[in-house]
Amino acid sequence: MKRVLITGWVPGFNKIETNKVLRSHLGYNLREAKDAVDAILEGTLVEFDLPDDQATQICAELQKLNAICRIE
Repeated sequence: MKRVLITGWVPGFNKIETNKVLRSHLGYNLREAKDAVDAILEGTLVEFDLPDDQATQICAELQKLNAICRIE
């Protein structure tokens, strides 16, 4: 398992698509995904654990949406 950390965002951050990525990869419901996106916008660290291959995939997708993301 890898820990995915979303530490912030840069201009052009796509809230709606980030919400969709979190819902599809993590199984979040709409409220959970929206809360996570709101936390990202506020500068709060958002983290979750995923298997290695999924962690790499979601981090790459989030970076394309202008989220600042890394894997530990």
